[in-house]
Amino acid sequence: MRTEGNIIASLLKKVYLGGIVEEAVVDLGANTVQAVDPTNAVFLKVSGKPSEDSIGRVGIGNPTLSMIIKHLDAIKGEIAIKKEKNRLVIGAKGRGEIKYLTAEEEFISSVVDEDNIGSLVDPCLISVEIPAQACADFIAYMTLIKTKSAKFCYNPKTKSVHVESGLESEHQFEIPFGRAELLSEEKPDAFSVTVYGNHVNQILSVLEWNEKEKPLILMAPGHPLILLQDDDNIWACLPLTETAGE
Repeated sequence: MRTEGNIIASLLKKVYLGGIVEEAVVDLGANTVQAVDPTNAVFLKVSGKPSEDSIGRVGIGNPTLSMIIKHLDAIKGEIAIKKEKNRLVIGAKGRGEIKYLTAEEEFISSVVDEDNIGSLVDPCLISVEIPAQACADFIAYMTLIKTKSAKFCYNPKTKSVHVESGLESEHQFEIPFGRAELLSEEKPDAFSVTVYGNHVNQILSVLEWNEKEKPLILMAPGHPLILLQDDDNIWACLPLTETAGE
């Protein structure tokens, strides 16, 4: 199977999320992954540009996933990938190859069914576009405070969403995300969804922006916070209790 290394690297980064998900079963060729982190706090369904050839489902364990990402970032350009027994062989012309040990699917604990991801999107009541500036600010501001949590808030009076973080005893920040769109006839009262800020941080770092289709946040009271690039790239962050993120 021949493909561009950045396609596979981008796919794996959307799974790895800086180490939140350290292993996965990857469908190479279709270039799709569905996974959950070890704490069941982040569910994801992601994809990349399909390849003409196909290898099929391959179990990639820890720390192999991070090693492959570093390898692909280093060689760039067109790569060749093939499966040889229990090894995934990745190489580039004139750059040699690395034969990575793979893992049996039953030993990859991150595997989830696609239906689990889709069912998390359906109950959402509002959506808001993620401005590129708000994304950059959130990534920067989360490094300035000790609090682990971030609260995404919906205001029905202004029909807008903002995120805030920080305890009374430390620095705090608030970032506007803009006007929200109602996804159903139900008009929700004011509500908020609190999640781990680092989880959102890592997801925002792998999102892409274009003028035609901007990424979205989808929300509902007591429901996971959904970050949606498109129908094939979805991340769901489970809400925290009031004390879990402090």
